Amino acid sequence: MGDPVNILIADDHYLYIKGIRLLLESNTDVDEIYEAKDLSSVLEQLGQHPIDLLLLDLRMPDMEGFDGVYQVRKQFPDVSVTIVTSSESRLDIQTAINAGVDGYILKSLEHDQMIEALDTVIDGAYFFPKLSESAAGPLERLTKRQKQILYLINDGMGNREIGKNLGVTEGTISQHIHAILRALKVKNRSEAARILRQNG
Repeated sequence: MGDPVNILIADDHYLYIKGIRLLLESNTDVDEIYEAKDLSSVLEQLGQHPIDLLLLDLRMPDMEGFDGVYQVRKQFPDVSVTIVTSSESRLDIQTAINAGVDGYILKSLEHDQMIEALDTVIDGAYFFPKLSESAAGPLERLTKRQKQILYLINDGMGNREIGKNLGVTEGTISQHIHAILRALKVKNRSEAARILRQNG
């Protein structure tokens, strides 16, 4: 990012916020540090201060899954968003990537690893856990694009919204979904999403 960055830490655990603040304060590229304990205060702080980087916990009051992430990305597209969470779910990591976040940091990282991860996103680079290249079970039958669409289906998006998200027509998405259902041998989107949750 170059210039010193302003950071917003969003987490409902007081001690965690203080711990991350201590790590961030040792980084000379950090200017101001703000705090929020729920999604409402996140949006309020983003509207009031020139935040460059948001460190966002997925499990906070009034956060409905990834809806909060999409809300932040929509209202404040210039803010870099990094998820900091205890969830090591492959599905959550892939959904975060599809949501357009810039990083996904696990709270289980060792002290030095956490500092390295924070330094990486402060420098404006991406940071994500390494995912296994091979999908599990029936998901191996899907193409990369079909998997991407299935993750968005699981996140509650309709065809039009998925098309807009991926920059393709609603008709194209419909064709992909028919192919997904055939490949997974299921009758509807809900069953396809269930297979994703079981195998993702």
